[in-house]
Amino acid sequence: MIKKALLFLLLFPQFAFAAFDYDGTDDHHSVDNINKGSTAQTVCGWINIDSAGVDGNALFSYGNGADSSAGRGFAVVITSSRTLKVYGLDGGDAISCYKDPSPTVLSLSTDYHICVVFDNSDGIASTLYINGNEEASCGSGMTAASSADDFLVAEPIPAMEDYGFSYFDGKITQPALWNYALSEAQIDSMADKSTCPTAVQAANLQVFLEMDASPATDSSANAFTVSTGGAPSLVADPSGLPCGAATTSIIPVLQQLGVY
Repeated sequence: MIKKALLFLLLFPQFAFAAFDYDGTDDHHSVDNINKGSTAQTVCGWINIDSAGVDGNALFSYGNGADSSAGRGFAVVITSSRTLKVYGLDGGDAISCYKDPSPTVLSLSTDYHICVVFDNSDGIASTLYINGNEEASCGSGMTAASSADDFLVAEPIPAMEDYGFSYFDGKITQPALWNYALSEAQIDSMADKSTCPTAVQAANLQVFLEMDASPATDSSANAFTVSTGGAPSLVADPSGLPCGAATTSIIPVLQQLGVY
């Protein structure tokens, strides 16, 4: 039995799971009422698009968790042409960024590391990175999220449903939120898979969903409760990530089997 288990682990490492596949209909994850809003924030994660439908498939959002005209926070979405767009909510209507220059057109079934840095202190409200490369920047600001606001993954932020936003159809892993404006070097270290998000500006990491188990858990120091909507399924993660189940040491497994 032990030999069979070891053979399975060695021959089929891809069975390790560390990503969720969202169906574009109602699958999502949320971390509610985190009270970590700030004018300086960074959101990052790995995405893989199955399809892009309407002009606003939700990736990551943090803001008011009820439908309201008093919008707060931000939303990062995929457009129908498979470009990234960022919306800063300024207390009323959302302000879209990255119309000019146009971001890179993302391919289907391809892994991308994306980050958006928000920092109103330097006159550039947000900067978009794809695979560690600065893509575009925008000067439109946002109102910081408040105590009752939620961090959403693959789910449209309720305050922006009137814009026709929809759920994301594709795979997401390792979404993370910092209340700090990460540097390009820090973003590069995650995009090139040399650093786990927990080792990047750890004191300011507020949410980290490793996506290596169902139900999903928050691996930040806050250990927030993560809610699941719909039935997102666990799938294999992008190869070579520096943290997550796919890179877990085999030693604990051997210990459980009583051979180490």
